[in-house]
Amino acid sequence: MVHTRFHPVCQNVGEIPIGGRGTDGTLPTALQLDLHADYPISLGDKGSVKLAFDGFNVTNSQFNKTVNQQIDTGFQAGADPTFKSPTSFQRAFYGRFAVRYEF
Repeated sequence: MVHTRFHPVCQNVGEIPIGGRGTDGTLPTALQLDLHADYPISLGDKGSVKLAFDGFNVTNSQFNKTVNQQIDTGFQAGADPTFKSPTSFQRAFYGRFAVRYEF
């Protein structure tokens, strides 16, 4: 009988985690500060123009969002050398500027 660390029907590497699910802790809390500012300019009876700015992740926080949780690379292939390394990060600061005419 052949024993593997993944479910043979699903062929999903890492299907059965070593030590059970959720036994290795969690990622730190990721915080992000977003800001919005707008400035309306009245044009009298013709309407108004609104200038707006949105800033996302203003403090440029760079937390890990996910890590590689798959230690097994398959039957007799050995452990994955990238186990517990980050696979995605929080998006860096970005902004958006808008001009809106209201009538």
